[in-house]
Amino acid sequence: MSFGESEKHVTEQEIKKASEVFRSGYFDSPGEARVLLVDLIVKSAAGYRSSYTEEAFLARCGVLKRDGTPNKKGRLFLCAMLYKHSNFQSDYVVLQNEFKRLPRSSVKGAVIYD
Repeated sequence: MSFGESEKHVTEQEIKKASEVFRSGYFDSPGEARVLLVDLIVKSAAGYRSSYTEEAFLARCGVLKRDGTPNKKGRLFLCAMLYKHSNFQSDYVVLQNEFKRLPRSSVKGAVIYD
């Protein structure tokens, strides 16, 4: 999958190298890591703390300032991932729909996503 504009700011090679801090097999694809990267940047910008592993992932991607706010690279990455013209879904929404499926439920009457 091509990541379009966001690939200019955080490349696939940077994502692969940064994801080495996670245990082997944590990500199935760089797209899944991009979804996590967006989530972690927003979490950090909101003032919440991340785990040591998440902090290492963010540091290796080089998207935050020392105070935890997104730097220029991080802001451009967020804009590229989250913004699209109103006629299209953003890269984040497309990737999130692909990777963040709800688990199948055994509860009677629950909606099951396939």
